[in-house]
Amino acid sequence: MIIVIISIIVALPISIVLALDRRLDMRMIRSLSIVYIEVWRGAPLNNGTFHGICYVATVYA
Repeated sequence: MIIVIISIIVALPISIVLALDRRLDMRMIRSLSIVYIEVWRGAPLNNGTFHGICYVATVYA
């Protein structure tokens, strides 16, 4: 329970800052925040693809 509370306390301000950074006119900060967000949004897909490839290579090799 403590880990959940700590993660919410840490993640909420970070997510608010990143969301506001996407609205900035400064290209460098905006680009970095967009890249960071898109990498973490795509992480489950990357993870699933990697495990799928490993499974296919192991089973059908």
